[in-house]
Amino acid sequence: MKREHFPFPMKRVESILGWVWLAVHIFILPYVVRLLDLGLQAGGTYFSSSQLNILYFAISFVFLLCSMFRYLKCSSADLVKNVTDTLRALLFGFLVYFLAQRICTWLLNWIVTGRLVFSTASLSEMIASSRLNEGVSVWVAALLAPVVEEVLFRGVAFGTLRKTSRLLAYAVSIFLFALYFLWEEISGSFAWSDLLYMLRYVPAGFVLAWCYEKSHTIIGPILLHILFNFVSITITIGGLTL
Repeated sequence: MKREHFPFPMKRVESILGWVWLAVHIFILPYVVRLLDLGLQAGGTYFSSSQLNILYFAISFVFLLCSMFRYLKCSSADLVKNVTDTLRALLFGFLVYFLAQRICTWLLNWIVTGRLVFSTASLSEMIASSRLNEGVSVWVAALLAPVVEEVLFRGVAFGTLRKTSRLLAYAVSIFLFALYFLWEEISGSFAWSDLLYMLRYVPAGFVLAWCYEKSHTIIGPILLHILFNFVSITITIGGLTL
């Protein structure tokens, strides 16, 4: 069977930098931002959780913009060539995610409580696509978080491994994406039950990787991620303000 072509305009040096920064973004940067905050507090300057969130994503955004500018430019050109495929991937990706996340929520509830309760969970409860909260800046949700997370988890992790093994690319990118959200909690006080909650992030990790594959451009999952975030914040907060 002929292997499906997967356009991946990331060069080797970009991939290496991407993997290094992926580790920094997950395991190191949160603690760096926290230490910086403590230092500023000692000097009488206080940052809100929203401002720290912006700082966290802004640092990664600037690094990736500088190191991946050529890759993002090529991906934008791929978007122009694959507009129809991208729109189709966005539509089906959102619908599949909605259904998959609801099923995942039901199953987790059954595993934890022993009862399969088909509750009408709100979409905001099912969308776990970024480290967002009610105080987060719209600019983080609209630009910083989706670009950073998609370039790292789909562009770097999925894209580089996809050239070797499609199954490995999905498995590793989904695992890292789930670990990303739970790392601080797991590293603080690990319990085996914490691994169960990693399943919450499997639908988003899978659908966003699938969107990248089907749209043939990293812009596809970035746009889908933005859609996830805006729908989640709109329902949770009841409106967006700049």
